[in-house]
Amino acid sequence: MMITVHHLEHSRSHRVLWLLEELDVPYQIKRYQRESTMLAPEALKKFIR
Repeated sequence: MMITVHHLEHSRSHRVLWLLEELDVPYQIKRYQRESTMLAPEALKKFIR
């Protein structure tokens, strides 16, 4: 099973990436850039509950 990390630049998701690397868990990254307002883009918001 492959984990997908939805990674927002300049966020705490760096911690999750670090942990997955330390545990040697395979994963893929879906990267998102912040809007000019520093908010998350609409494409990412659909994954947030």
